[in-house]
Amino acid sequence: KSVILPSPPPEETTTVPVMVWYDHLSKAGGTSFCQMATNHMGRVEVPGYNCMPSDENYRDARVGEWPNEKLIQYYHTSHKHLVSNEWEPFPLDKFQLQATSPHDLSLSSSSKTTMDHELWLLFVTTLREPLDR
Repeated sequence: KSVILPSPPPEETTTVPVMVWYDHLSKAGGTSFCQMATNHMGRVEVPGYNCMPSDENYRDARVGEWPNEKLIQYYHTSHKHLVSNEWEPFPLDKFQLQATSPHDLSLSSSSKTTMDHELWLLFVTTLREPLDR
């Protein structure tokens, strides 16, 4: 069952930024996904090393180990709109940054819901038939 929700007037709308979290499964098309993202989003919005962010210590900064606060800070300082996690299991604390309804992405300033988040994550992964490579 679909429900159409009324939109608040534009002058009363606050939007929350969204970052793509790509969970890269080995041999499942991650390099192709990263190339597609770079082609469509632009190099300035996608980390250069296979979509994995870098820091002062590592070319691949192991974003899967980052606390949510560090990820939010990275978004605001780097202006990247996509990160890829390749090495660690999916970190369950990232679900705290998941929007649960369309209203989470665009809230009326008069809404009783307070926006605690500075960033929402959109989770993406790819799967591939293992024998079809």
